Amino acid sequence: MTTGCPVRRRIARDAGQSAPNRWWRSFASAAHRLLVGPEPADTPVNGLLALLPRRWRRLLVLAGAALLLVVLGAADWAELDRHTAFHRLLPVGLLAVAHVAPVAMARRRPLLAWRISVLATVLTPAVAPLEVSSGLPWPPVVGVAHLLVLVQVAAAVPRGVAVLATVVDGAAMAAITVASTTPDLGLVQGGLVLIVLVAGLGVSVGAWQATSGRLAEQRRRIVQEQERRAVVEERNRIARELHDVVAHHLSMIAVRAETAPFRRPGLDGDGRGELAGIATDARSALVDMRRLLGVLRTDHDVRERAPQPQLADLPELVASARRSGLPVRMRVHGRPGRTAASPPAVGLAAYRVVQEALSNASRHAHGAAVRVDVRHLPTAVRIRVVNALPDRPAGRGSRDGLAGPGHGLTGMRERVGMVGGQLAAGPTRDGGFSVDVTLPWDPADAGRRLPEADAGRDVR
Repeated sequence: MTTGCPVRRRIARDAGQSAPNRWWRSFASAAHRLLVGPEPADTPVNGLLALLPRRWRRLLVLAGAALLLVVLGAADWAELDRHTAFHRLLPVGLLAVAHVAPVAMARRRPLLAWRISVLATVLTPAVAPLEVSSGLPWPPVVGVAHLLVLVQVAAAVPRGVAVLATVVDGAAMAAITVASTTPDLGLVQGGLVLIVLVAGLGVSVGAWQATSGRLAEQRRRIVQEQERRAVVEERNRIARELHDVVAHHLSMIAVRAETAPFRRPGLDGDGRGELAGIATDARSALVDMRRLLGVLRTDHDVRERAPQPQLADLPELVASARRSGLPVRMRVHGRPGRTAASPPAVGLAAYRVVQEALSNASRHAHGAAVRVDVRHLPTAVRIRVVNALPDRPAGRGSRDGLAGPGHGLTGMRERVGMVGGQLAAGPTRDGGFSVDVTLPWDPADAGRRLPEADAGRDVR
């Protein structure tokens, strides 16, 4: 007794059939697909044709079909008897179009092209009988046109359908050749061998295209997975840094709560108990935070255990980049009075963005002049890092002192987004690259229009 699973029922049904029954079912399925079945899905364009735009590929196919039409028409016209050419002109012209049109449509509609080509090939000896010196009932170019269609069909359809199309072509060619001309066994055998070789070539091309498509899909998925993992890794790194900042604040809360009774001797018992509870809760949260940091950190995160950099550390970062060989200048606009009191998360994000921008400039535009503009505004800090067009092709560059922990623009966007900022990055008109970041002091100010900054001053 079989279960209700469709797959199991199909397996049981196939197992109960004999080999001839399975063969006939496969044959019937292939015949239905070949004669009236749907077209196969579009196969990706590979090789040299993939380098051409779609419009040029279409023009190339149409030009080839037009050339084949001219050659086919000339060949048919040459085979016509001069006394009967006029009344055969129309059917010969229609047959020439019927032979050429499938060549043009074989790429997009291979099964329909094959059906039209087979019909035209069968009707040619009956509608316009020609006396061809080669012994075939068609000019050689007619066979070439049909073989071009056959190779496209064999490349696009399943192998069983391709085999059936090859058998039909071979049988039709042999039957019409024997019936229309003096039987030539060698000619028929040569035609059959040629048909099989062309079909085999099409099957091989189809297998190569399918393999190339699967490899391209795998590469696309690998790239997507790498991008996803890069985003996750960057978010984890940002979380570790922000947890450091939060842990610092919790530690300060605990210290202030514990020392408040000594700094405020007049506190009553309830106040002292409240402060003691705050200190205890802060210490507990700090312990939990350190445990979380221990889980998020990796063995090579020694550098991240150092105090997190802030806006005030930007001049040292620029100086370090200059020592590594990057021609960079920094210009500060406005009064940096709020820099020292800026939220640590904002200062850390600003530092990391500048660090990553300088690192990218060193890597992709080594030798190009870089300008860092920092604008201290009442509600935000705006930073713009611009590098000019490099004098020589981009290389790895020197990154001593610039190696940031991020992943390029992905890391910048993650950091800026976590503090409610905005980022715009892209090429400049002169061929350079610009990174423009706005970080609000207060997340509630995110998205507001920024006031104008005053004149700047150079920081060397």
